[in-house]
Amino acid sequence: MPRVFRLAVCAVVIVSATSVVRAEFTPSRLLEIHYINVGQGGGTLIIGPDGTRLLFDFGNIGRGAAIVEYLRNVVGLAPADGIHFAIVSHRDVDHYGGYGDVIEAGYDVLTANFDSGSPKPATAQMDRVWLDPAANTTAGAVRAIPVGLRIPLGDGAEAIVIAANGKIHRQRADSLPFARDENDRSISIYVKYKDFDYLLDGDLGSGPEGADCSDHQTTQKNF
Repeated sequence: MPRVFRLAVCAVVIVSATSVVRAEFTPSRLLEIHYINVGQGGGTLIIGPDGTRLLFDFGNIGRGAAIVEYLRNVVGLAPADGIHFAIVSHRDVDHYGGYGDVIEAGYDVLTANFDSGSPKPATAQMDRVWLDPAANTTAGAVRAIPVGLRIPLGDGAEAIVIAANGKIHRQRADSLPFARDENDRSISIYVKYKDFDYLLDGDLGSGPEGADCSDHQTTQKNF
């Protein structure tokens, strides 16, 4: 009897262990754009109809926890599901500071880690919370995003890189705008899906009034 009892217990444990299987993330088949409240800076998640996931900016130091909570509890995206593209619009800490928190929580970057290609030098802090964690993901080290890059999102939706590091897609080389500061080096991404158009632009400013621009300027300091 004792031996039979022990075998029965083992059988129950085996059945229980094999029955606990987490379902993979299932996309909604819609284009989803999520603004995540990270306070200063930005954090935007784009999920394509085919489930492609693009995370644009990560908030300031310590704000990655808000992104992790949102991914888990609102989107239903577990760490094992990962993120395809991680894009930091420009090299100010309120846009890259939370990156390390997301990676530390177990989220992998699967396809690419991108930044604008800005010449702003790396600091020890930048290495610690962004560049070093990125290098250890499946996607590997951060690299400059190509202007004109098209990222398919499924069902005809796509994200197109239309500006980065002061360069604009399809502009003549001699007519590129002057990037006055780090904000102006921000990546800008144009998302198009059927009749819907959407623009993400980091802290990008604009050209002078009279050139079909608003002369909008960002006022926060570069840091």
